[in-house]
Amino acid sequence: MTQKNKLELLKIKYAIKDMLGLDGCTQSNDEQYKQMIERLETLEEDSVKYRYTHEEQSVDIRTWTVESDVPLTDEQVGELCSEHGYAEGQVAHLDTSSVEYHGTEYGDDSQINTYCTKGE
Repeated sequence: MTQKNKLELLKIKYAIKDMLGLDGCTQSNDEQYKQMIERLETLEEDSVKYRYTHEEQSVDIRTWTVESDVPLTDEQVGELCSEHGYAEGQVAHLDTSSVEYHGTEYGDDSQINTYCTKGE
């Protein structure tokens, strides 16, 4: 599934959430809403073919998540993270992948790790 389709799923999810604020919602509607959200979240998770976590450690640890429709090398993941930068919580949607920076933990070691958490 393309990043464009994933964005469309997110738009649908937030549109459904907005419906909860309408007058006349019943318990039945609330239950249907919860089921639809669960289905959408499952679709989102299933749409990710590959997921990588990239960490850079020196005096601190910076962590990104890269989701991709195609397999990537460690170098490609690192380059995407480097290009994305350090805007915490901001997701960059590219042609076949997305990148999100999660923040910094402070430490005193110097290492770089990239590992695949989903896909082959």
